[in-house]
Amino acid sequence: MQMLFDGKVIIITGGAGGIGRATAAAFAKEGGSVIIADLKAEAAEDAAKAIRDAGGPEPLASQCEIGRASCRE
Repeated sequence: MQMLFDGKVIIITGGAGGIGRATAAAFAKEGGSVIIADLKAEAAEDAAKAIRDAGGPEPLASQCEIGRASCRE
């Protein structure tokens, strides 16, 4: 079955909690490959693990300050 976001990559800033985390999960549920960018590296990885545990496409967690040019995988 074709999902709405198959083959798409979605970057979610502030994706480790609240609305961002829910948005990342929703995109992944529809087949999107999600990049979870957040100031809190551990929280971003927790959000990515939740997507993995739910059987979604492999997410990427990244510690990122979008106000600066510094992101880490």
